[in-house]
Amino acid sequence: MILLGDPRYYGRFGFRLAEEYGITPAVPEWRPYFQVRTLAGYDPADPALRGAFAYAAPFDDV
Repeated sequence: MILLGDPRYYGRFGFRLAEEYGITPAVPEWRPYFQVRTLAGYDPADPALRGAFAYAAPFDDV
């Protein structure tokens, strides 16, 4: 799961900065607030789970 929020607050729920997982935000200024919480099926060896974040097309068209 990915969210944009205060790390001091969301850290208590297991969120960590996305860059620790090799995920970069669509807007560079989001970096200090762009966070990830991995799910049970997360495989850190899967390169498809790293890279630039992009919204799904229906959300990107808004």
